[in-house]
Amino acid sequence: MNLLNTFTIEQNQLLNEAGIYIQDKDYSKDEIKIIFNSIVENVMNKSLKNRDMTNSLQKYNDIINILDNNIN
Repeated sequence: MNLLNTFTIEQNQLLNEAGIYIQDKDYSKDEIKIIFNSIVENVMNKSLKNRDMTNSLQKYNDIINILDNNIN
């Protein structure tokens, strides 16, 4: 699946802020799982620093849902 065409510009910017850069290519399910895990790890790290998991989860929720739907 080509994730670059799946995410909005804003979602790509959020991914970039998390240090994840999506390329214009087809990603395998394993690669999508790695990206998914990186985002979850990033949310957890930010939540520990800010003590605000709700805000971090809300910020990345759409991205997490898109990736989760493409893993299963």
